[in-house]
Amino acid sequence: MTEGHATATAIAITSNLPNWALLDEISVPLLETGVGTLPVLQAALPSILSITQDDDNINERYWKVLRIAQLQIEHLLFLDENEEISEILKPVDVKSDEQITTGSPSKLKSKSDGVISQSVLIGYSNADKLTIFSSFTGSFGTTVILSSYGYLNRRVYCRLFDGNKQEIYQKAVSVFPEFTIKCAESPSIKPEFVAVTINKKEVPENLKRISMRKTNQKKSELTVCLAPLFGESPKVLMLIEFFEYYKLQGVDSFLIYSFDISNDTENLLEYYGKSSENIEVIRIGNETKCLNQHRCRHEMQLQDCVFRSQNKAKWVATVDLDERIMPIDEKLTILDFIRTFDNSLISELRFRCQWTIRYAEISSGPPEIDDLPMIKWHNTSHVAPQNHTTKSIIRPQNVDSMGVHGVQKFRNPKFVVQLVEPEDAVVRHYRLIKGWNFFLKEAESFGEFFEFTLSSGLSNSIVERVVKVITKFPISTVK
Repeated sequence: MTEGHATATAIAITSNLPNWALLDEISVPLLETGVGTLPVLQAALPSILSITQDDDNINERYWKVLRIAQLQIEHLLFLDENEEISEILKPVDVKSDEQITTGSPSKLKSKSDGVISQSVLIGYSNADKLTIFSSFTGSFGTTVILSSYGYLNRRVYCRLFDGNKQEIYQKAVSVFPEFTIKCAESPSIKPEFVAVTINKKEVPENLKRISMRKTNQKKSELTVCLAPLFGESPKVLMLIEFFEYYKLQGVDSFLIYSFDISNDTENLLEYYGKSSENIEVIRIGNETKCLNQHRCRHEMQLQDCVFRSQNKAKWVATVDLDERIMPIDEKLTILDFIRTFDNSLISELRFRCQWTIRYAEISSGPPEIDDLPMIKWHNTSHVAPQNHTTKSIIRPQNVDSMGVHGVQKFRNPKFVVQLVEPEDAVVRHYRLIKGWNFFLKEAESFGEFFEFTLSSGLSNSIVERVVKVITKFPISTVK
């Protein structure tokens, strides 16, 4: 969102008029896959009652406006029955969001430009219990990632402890961006444990050990963060293809997030973990309402990915299991491609999407090489228009907030996005058509579908590598 859009958003919220500029930037698929958060929905459409039947703006946006209103109602249905709607819609006052209990004065921060700064539709009484998912310390200080939803811009107390669990630092700070607490910006403070409480006198129930980067650890040149795996559907073959394809593309490290998966998928992760030191599996529990909702835990996972990799990786790709970032010239690898961007201010490479339709789920039982999605399926859409569904490769050290389809906020306004032309590279999304018919109509509007086939060199390399894994990895025939 540009500064102009942010201004328009503020006007829209104040007047209850729709923000047509923001509505035009939001696509229906994005609403369904991560952009449909409460602040965005309310910023785009403060009140559907403000729209009249003869409003010219509504004609081409009718279905989008209706879906936004439906999503707002869905969020409201989760609120506590005793909560007043007038209180829910009241903007949060965050004028005094930083107080430091040490002697050093707080540094002034400029207003952020890429993230809506008011959680205007969140009822705090419905928020998750304050729960830490992860915490990291490095050159940017100490950061905590929450697995709790409902705390955006709410003031909490970050408490830092030494190795003897003695409190050494305390700071009142707002949760911003979503799920993120910047506890201490000075790297001179070296805590080993952290806790977060609603007030400064509260006794912390659980201390979380802080992850620290090893000083002798080699930095990854290209890491992949995989969106949380979940569900019992067969994933073994696609996951093998995922690993082997991205290894061919120069990826030297993987962060794999796992929520609730089958035994075979779990066994495959263990197999890869034992055969490579560069695959880290991050387990996601179910202790909060957020973690039990796919969109919420996906957004949380992206924040975790950014801060987990900031001191470990130069570039990070954020993708789903069925997505393959691919140079059009298949003789080039992704690593070759990103090495051509030597401008250090370029902090996000944003790729447009093409969908290759999968007409059937991968069958259960032992994986068959003929079922490899990249080999089996070919019916492919025209590339999506700019500002539609995208995926990114980022410099994590320059990113402050990551969304499903792009960076939401950089650490400094000087950092920029490089929009990758589809003639150079795209995201190939091998999308299962089941449950996707509504969005298929939108994809058809981009242009004619065509038959896409990998080059023989790339396809042969993928098959060869996958076969080697299949022959070594035992899999049951029962799901």
